[in-house]
Amino acid sequence: MNDRILQTANWIVFGFGIVLGVLLIVVLSRMLKRTANRRAASSDPSRAVDSSNDQQFMLATFQGVIQRQKEQERELERLRRLEKERADLSQNINENITRNMPTGLITIDRSGIIGSSNPAAKEILQRKLLEKMRFGEVLPAAPAFAPMVESCLKTGQRFHRVEMEVLLGGSQHKTLGISISPIESAKDEISGVVCLISDLTELAALQKQVRLKEGLALLGEMSAGIAHEFKNSLATISGYVQMMGNDGLAPAVENSLKMIRRETTQLTSTINKFLNFAKPQQLNRQELNLGQLLRDSLDEIRRDIRFQHIEYSFEGNARIYAGDESLLRSVFNNLLLNASEAIEPEANLGQVSCKLLDLVGDKAHKTLVKIIDNGCGVASEDLQRIFIPFFTSKSSGSGLGLAIVQKMVLMHDGKIEIESKPGDGTCVNVYL
Repeated sequence: MNDRILQTANWIVFGFGIVLGVLLIVVLSRMLKRTANRRAASSDPSRAVDSSNDQQFMLATFQGVIQRQKEQERELERLRRLEKERADLSQNINENITRNMPTGLITIDRSGIIGSSNPAAKEILQRKLLEKMRFGEVLPAAPAFAPMVESCLKTGQRFHRVEMEVLLGGSQHKTLGISISPIESAKDEISGVVCLISDLTELAALQKQVRLKEGLALLGEMSAGIAHEFKNSLATISGYVQMMGNDGLAPAVENSLKMIRRETTQLTSTINKFLNFAKPQQLNRQELNLGQLLRDSLDEIRRDIRFQHIEYSFEGNARIYAGDESLLRSVFNNLLLNASEAIEPEANLGQVSCKLLDLVGDKAHKTLVKIIDNGCGVASEDLQRIFIPFFTSKSSGSGLGLAIVQKMVLMHDGKIEIESKPGDGTCVNVYL
């Protein structure tokens, strides 16, 4: 479009030059003719009248040429104004698209300096200003980013949706998808790169939950049959022990039978827990008061004589939530029990608090339940395995409690996270 307008303008200027040349020729010829007429008028008066008419004609012709020139200048000015309006409109559209797009955009020149960035890039990277920074300072927590930009600047290599785990602001973990492409000049030279940054944190968390659900379902299918066989064998052993009774038995045999009954009972309980964990369950969703449910769980654990040395507290308002009351009660009872057991009986200032909070800015979850204790805490190496079935750091226990809790939370499309340090207590976050 720009070439066409410039070509039109060139033709107008060329035509104007031709007209101006013709006009000069006409003027010169008229001037010569006027001089001749003046000489003739001195001898013949009738020739003077013809000279006056010629002058009027020449003046009219000159005015007409000037008028056409002004019209052409106005047309050229209109075309230039139109082209500027279109250029401004195109620039405004590009700026609006860049400013409002949810994906972060950064341009980097050939010297490695950031030339421009949109608001999404600043929000994702949690920076107020990116311009005039070197690209190596953008994501220092992602060591693979700088080599990718260097390779694109030198060789033009493109990178599409490379996922990176980064730590921003010293505490927030994010999963970023980064695409890098070269910016080529008119001479096919690389003049810079453009970098697109997408926040994939929520998508990665959702994919992780899906994989976890699939893994739990597969584990349930594989282990349910084995657990049933164990349960049947234990029932047979327990039945034979009951038939033997205690009458007339030697003390050593009687003690052995008691140990067999105790072990079979404990193993049967473990298998029942595992079956509850492995078997598919259906949610019975109904509206319930989540705040009241938490208070009831706290009151129940507070009445346990083992935890009289612990102070319990609740913070939050009533909140209506559509969930399975039985499963959620089991979730909170298990978490409160674990928090209470983490506090030694000798502790004089044992505290367990429960908080019900509304989430703001989280698209996937609306409610957060925090259960905090000041107990012994969990070692960092154990945090990675704490939801694995049968893993436990306690001297007693099946190691299925937290695995069952995680399954029930996932069934409610939620997630559970644990923050803990040895000696500093534990905070369990349940997102619903």
